[in-house]
Amino acid sequence: MSAENILATLSLRVEKHPDKTAFAFRKFDQGGLSYDEISYRDLDEKSSRVANYLSRKGFGNGLVTLVMIRPNIDFIILLYGMIKSETIPLLLPNMNLKNRDDRRELRAILNRAKPEGVIGYRKSLIVSWILRFSKTANISINMKHLKSYYSNTKNNPDFDFGQEKNWEEIPAFVKYTTGTTGPAKGVVYNHGMLHAHLRLLKSQGMNADDIFFGRSGTLLVHPLLGITSIVSTT
Repeated sequence: MSAENILATLSLRVEKHPDKTAFAFRKFDQGGLSYDEISYRDLDEKSSRVANYLSRKGFGNGLVTLVMIRPNIDFIILLYGMIKSETIPLLLPNMNLKNRDDRRELRAILNRAKPEGVIGYRKSLIVSWILRFSKTANISINMKHLKSYYSNTKNNPDFDFGQEKNWEEIPAFVKYTTGTTGPAKGVVYNHGMLHAHLRLLKSQGMNADDIFFGRSGTLLVHPLLGITSIVSTT
């Protein structure tokens, strides 16, 4: 049996509990602890608009794309939209670009990963261009314009996954971790691996009554079981 796009089942979650929180990002501000949240319905519709937008702009078809967005609700919407459209997100470890060693490490990662696209806000795109972080990226998207598109309810909230395709070995995203014992190392997560993780969670009895708290690389799969994922940004 061939595997579907890992996000093809998101619509089933929408049918069962459209207004339930899929993701909540904890944050601390002057008012204390608060949350940015997104429902299953909003996540599905907005990420489908992202997928449509990316496809129109020449992304998709396995294009490795550097993501220069901090973890938040917009990041999750973007990530889901990229995975729907077969645009492969390149996710980086935490780095301080004011630090020379971190800049050197970033260049080393990009020389290995060779991203062909980049998505970020204007400031990030300018910094990426000035410092020549990626010599291979030739198309880019300003996140401000993308956010304006997916926030517009008049735009199409549906996306065709390409159900005839076997997604088993197709990469969903590439995540690099900080190289505490050497150079930063990248892990390719394909759709088959994420499906296997879903099966493992089910076998452990996890279901829509649970809440997941963490920041793991497979964080995105928990809502596909109806589980609310709570992410700490600190």
